Amino acid sequence: MTTSDNVGLACSITDRTAFETRRLSIIELFKGATRSQFTANGVTLTFPSDGTWFTDLAAFIDSERQCCAFFQFDLRVTPHNGPISLTVSGAKGVKAFIQQQFSNLRDK
Repeated sequence: MTTSDNVGLACSITDRTAFETRRLSIIELFKGATRSQFTANGVTLTFPSDGTWFTDLAAFIDSERQCCAFFQFDLRVTPHNGPISLTVSGAKGVKAFIQQQFSNLRDK
């Protein structure tokens, strides 16, 4: 639906309402991050190890890889019930795409 200035960075959801619904659900998921930090090619978000975070993040990855094939996902679970981190990155332009679609994300 939405593209950045870089060729190949486009979500395959074509219905504007469906795209916005999906974007808002991702914003809600990302609000649960205890830390976020932009990297050279994307963003790393840290989540608590309790609750359903692992399952929710795995479902997010599975869904996003269907519509935004340009993303790379790295899900890291630390030992001793430590935090879970998710890095969303990719080729040139992915960081700008993330910043454009999720302007509420800030380094914290």
